[in-house]
Amino acid sequence: MRAVFAAITLVSGPRILPALVLVACAVWVAVRREWWRPGIVAAAMVASTLLSLAIKNLVGRPRPPLATMDIPGAETTASFPSGHTMGTATLLLVIGYLAWSRHADRRNLVVGGAVAVVGTLAVGLSRLYLGYHFLTDVLAAVALAVAVLGFVVVADRLHGLDSGRPQQDSNLQPTD
Repeated sequence: MRAVFAAITLVSGPRILPALVLVACAVWVAVRREWWRPGIVAAAMVASTLLSLAIKNLVGRPRPPLATMDIPGAETTASFPSGHTMGTATLLLVIGYLAWSRHADRRNLVVGGAVAVVGTLAVGLSRLYLGYHFLTDVLAAVALAVAVLGFVVVADRLHGLDSGRPQQDSNLQPTD
């Protein structure tokens, strides 16, 4: 289990996840010749990171005891909220929303929701298992990612109104 959770933590961390997002967004722009959706994914990730860092600095909550950490001293920033969890949850929620908002049906909603839940749960559990966070750090990160998603939804809906793109009905039914 340790190796699996260590790999999940590595991929969802501040070095690899941003690089993956940057490359994916660049490829998205090049292949699809659109800027809005990859741009909003990148903006959400930057906002999520800045929000996480600001709250970490404001709260200043210490990490769990070194004796509980997989690699004592490997994490030096404050504990609250979990940046790994917040970044992953933001990415998966925003991509899931964008996929569903362009092709609204129950299947896309369920698949996107399941991917977001499973991916976020895997990262959150990895941070707890490896001893780098408290449960409240992970739960707060998920709540903050949902808040970032709220801003993304508003921005995307406003952009859709400005661009004349059909908007989805509020009762989650696809447009005709």
